[in-house]
Amino acid sequence: NAKDLIRFTVYDELTLQDDAQDQGLHRDPNVYKHITLRRYLGSLSIPVNTIYWAQCLQGAFHLRGPGEGGGAGAPVNLGFRQLHCTEPRLLNLYITLTPELAHPEPVLDDWQCGEEGEIARLVIQWEKSLFANPICKGRVIKAMATDPEGTAVFLPRYICPMAPPDCLLQQHASASHATGGSDSLDPKASTADDPLMRRMLRFVSMIPFAPDLRTIRRHTDVWMTCRDFFDLCAGDNEEHAITLCNYLLYINQQAFVALGTGIQDGEAAYVITLGALSGEGDEVISWRRGRAMVWDPSNGHVCAVGDHTCGLRQVGVLFNDRNIWANIQARGEPWEISFDLSDQRCWKPFFQDKGSRRPELGTVQVPMKYTSIPSEFFRELELFLERHIMDVISGARRLTYTRFNRRCTRVLKQLLKDLELQQQALPLPTTSEDESPLFRMDRNRILFGNAIGSFLSEDLVSSNVEDSHYSALAPFMKTHDVMGFPLNMPLTDPESITKAVLSTEIHQNYSKNVEFAVATYVYSYGVSFVCSLWIYVATLQKKV
Repeated sequence: NAKDLIRFTVYDELTLQDDAQDQGLHRDPNVYKHITLRRYLGSLSIPVNTIYWAQCLQGAFHLRGPGEGGGAGAPVNLGFRQLHCTEPRLLNLYITLTPELAHPEPVLDDWQCGEEGEIARLVIQWEKSLFANPICKGRVIKAMATDPEGTAVFLPRYICPMAPPDCLLQQHASASHATGGSDSLDPKASTADDPLMRRMLRFVSMIPFAPDLRTIRRHTDVWMTCRDFFDLCAGDNEEHAITLCNYLLYINQQAFVALGTGIQDGEAAYVITLGALSGEGDEVISWRRGRAMVWDPSNGHVCAVGDHTCGLRQVGVLFNDRNIWANIQARGEPWEISFDLSDQRCWKPFFQDKGSRRPELGTVQVPMKYTSIPSEFFRELELFLERHIMDVISGARRLTYTRFNRRCTRVLKQLLKDLELQQQALPLPTTSEDESPLFRMDRNRILFGNAIGSFLSEDLVSSNVEDSHYSALAPFMKTHDVMGFPLNMPLTDPESITKAVLSTEIHQNYSKNVEFAVATYVYSYGVSFVCSLWIYVATLQKKV
């Protein structure tokens, strides 16, 4: 099935001698019993559909934590401390189909057009000219999307500057004031490296992902407005990308939605930013490779366009509130192409003649109404999930009695609160224009897959956080070997949370003197059910 997932889960193994052997409980001295423990490092899911369209996937790909909601991986792995690195955790893969499967010829939809005659005529001409170009074969090329009523809507109508929730702006102002900066809420005061952009990305990524909301009558992907997106509190990658793009436009960034092929999404939607606008109503789109960023609003990742580990593998079209540009370059990878949208040798714009009068493009977006949920709900949810995860671990070990260390749980809960605050304050990644992250990794001789270390992706915390975790757990480490890690994901459903915890295989420790610790923390963003769910799971093995 094209929608099946190929899942890679990466562990490191540690073999221990059974404590019964040390206590002389084996009568035969020639019999030794060993226990193999797995240290979870991360996972990667690739749809078969992605491989079909790409024909070949090759390179280093980000590992992330478990969960269907796109949860981030563990910032700290207490099982390994010999090597600490802030470079991404990467898995080198080469995947292809042999023999190659032919792609079907593109079919122009006979949609019920909701646009006026001129735009509808231009859409047909523009798409036909692109489908006739061999370079565009296999790329995502479209100018219309289907709304919930089954009507085709011109893509730029989904884009307009939109104010983020007040809680994000106020939090940003408070953080700026605390660090000696301006406490103004003026969006024009934001800069390209502003933490507000990171907070916007994190907020949008914590809205649960619901893949492919489709009409009943036709198998067509439905695009919702931002208001419907928040009312439902779920959506797929188009809704996430449109919402983040609208927020970035509000703070005066050159932001575009990119439609293409993603490593984990098949047909995917990302956001591309080319830096801050230089003035009101700028028609000139300027870009510099060192400032251009690729944003994955579904997973909360951001990287430079020159990063070869970017989840966006091929760019088909870019669009904002004024125009659509189709990629007609020989290559489609973000790190291989030019984003000079004024160069018509690289990009084919929908509206081509700057001197001609363009039709006024209204927006389908309606004024946002952010609703809040009482904080008591999230506190009760936190307690429920903690008990649920304890029951999951106990149920997975039903043949063995499972002990929980409550004192350690209290320490872990405080560490989770600190992690959420630090996630929101992370700086954006920066790279030089002539050096990719892969070259930096080679230069630093970073090894992957050995038992000597764990790897932290670019959106995770610095080594100071790992040190703080070891300091907080130092009293337990005097008498126990402690292994554990935090998981972070949007609030979805108990089944997804169960799958996330069990996929780490932390419950597979059947040693007689092992104890478990489980802590949960739910950070509410004050908008509907949008929240960040943190889970810390750990084992405490008594030293002998």
